[in-house]
Amino acid sequence: MIIKRLTEWMKINRSLLLMLATVILLFGSCAAPASTSTTQSSLTSVVAKLPTYQLNVSVSPSGAGAVSPSGGNYESGSNVTLTATPTSGYTFDYWDGAISSSDNSVIIIMNSNKGITAHFKSVEAKPKTTTTPPASFPATTGEGLSKSIVVAATDATTNEKAMARLSGGAVCDGMADDVEIQAAIDTCSGTRWGTVKLIGSFIIATPIVMESYVHLDCTDAKISLVNGGNVNLLTAYSKNNFKITGGKWDGNRNNQTAACQGFSLTDCTDWTVRDAEILNIFKDADTEGGNALILLSSARGNILNNYIHDCGDPTVSANGVGIDICGTSFDDFVDGNTIVSCDGGIYLYCGNGGDIANNIIVSNNHISTITRDGISLYNNGNVGTITNNVIRNNHLLDCGMDTNHCAIVVGNLGDAEHNSVVGNIIDFTGNYGYGIIIAGNYNSITGNSINNSPRHAIVVEGANNNVIANNDIESTNIYWECIRLKDASLNNLIEANVMKQGEVGLMTEGNSSNNYFKNNVISTMSAYAMDVSATGDTGNIFEGNSIINTGTAVLDNGTGTMWRNNPSYLASGDVGSIERN
Repeated sequence: MIIKRLTEWMKINRSLLLMLATVILLFGSCAAPASTSTTQSSLTSVVAKLPTYQLNVSVSPSGAGAVSPSGGNYESGSNVTLTATPTSGYTFDYWDGAISSSDNSVIIIMNSNKGITAHFKSVEAKPKTTTTPPASFPATTGEGLSKSIVVAATDATTNEKAMARLSGGAVCDGMADDVEIQAAIDTCSGTRWGTVKLIGSFIIATPIVMESYVHLDCTDAKISLVNGGNVNLLTAYSKNNFKITGGKWDGNRNNQTAACQGFSLTDCTDWTVRDAEILNIFKDADTEGGNALILLSSARGNILNNYIHDCGDPTVSANGVGIDICGTSFDDFVDGNTIVSCDGGIYLYCGNGGDIANNIIVSNNHISTITRDGISLYNNGNVGTITNNVIRNNHLLDCGMDTNHCAIVVGNLGDAEHNSVVGNIIDFTGNYGYGIIIAGNYNSITGNSINNSPRHAIVVEGANNNVIANNDIESTNIYWECIRLKDASLNNLIEANVMKQGEVGLMTEGNSSNNYFKNNVISTMSAYAMDVSATGDTGNIFEGNSIINTGTAVLDNGTGTMWRNNPSYLASGDVGSIERN
């Protein structure tokens, strides 16, 4: 009976069914040159390949409180706000795991699988006394001051020299100051903390060698390398739990003939260098050198609020970096430093098989007037691992002044993965380098501001599955693209970026395929808002992008490109044109 009535209904409403079929056919003809099934498959392919990561949240002790949200799976680049709430009789203490903080609410950037624990304490418990984060000097059974020695230079006051003698220290004669300084450090070293305070202006001929559990206080000191010294200012080998505070450390580069370093720290853990001025570090054309701070295999080091300037030599191609982190390095914290007029700014570098640079935070640094890269996460020949690093809230001005480098580079040959570049401000005042170059996979580039970029603001080079979202790009050179994907870049998400002024807003070339461009705002381009440059660029999707005051909205030479709801408006109110070749 049901079948009979359905047949009668179809006969009566035959004309209505024919009209619906016509509408569906007309709608289908508006799609891109590829078939409906092909374009839908491309969209599914891109979205499906965007990585998701798991966040595991725990509470200690059990039942002492709760965390909202309690965990789950999140897309790469997602910002997850966690809030800890204590139960009756407890108060929130601190977080550890993926992030260390004493704030009850924190933000986690999901660029890998992560775990975090919220610690609570009873209201009667004593407050936590260890430093978070990062912990420069974890508590040990032998912690506590054992000695405090003052070393005074020849230009110290009479009272300061008397203080040095009373402390068991020395008064230097300006001839071999490093000998007296080293003797004081050796005396204070051991398993209990000791302090060496330097007062006055010192000249050294050999490097100062740091020891474990020594605080070298140079707040009232200047340390200069003797003419022709040709050595590092300070070194440390396989030491832990030491601290260097303050001082003006002058490498005297105009009077050296061989490459030097400022501070060279090798295989060291749990240390701090802060509030120091490091300058005039020399390098020559044939030897690496000229780095203010070089860390070879460092763990849990803190580089805080230092002023580094005039290091290296821009006329040669060796190093000369403000802060160079290499070897097997992890969990370092680089924050609040100013780096000016050096060959490079801050480098996380892997140059040999087995090298790693992982879980390093580079934040709140000011980097300006840099010949090469401002901040570089770089693997020389894809031989190491650079993962889970965070580059956030730095200000970079006039980097890449040789015009071949950039403010921030992430990766080389696809090696840098799961790194976050977030909230940085990049400015240019001249015709210098690029903004951000991404040559690694699964990275998150979000919330950055790039102003007056003389070349491409963001370039993706042969890189896959990256998230580039919520960046603000303004006043790019009218002969360069704002965001450019090249060299077979695949499955990247380009979302909610704002681009003002340039030649092209969004561009693909060189077989860059299955990328998803979504909800971007593009205005005042001299050529095209969006350009799919060659037939080898296949299956790219452009959806919900707004195009303002750009005469030619689209140039599409690609294969199977999907265009969905990309409104285009001119200042006159007319709609921009589309070119498909």
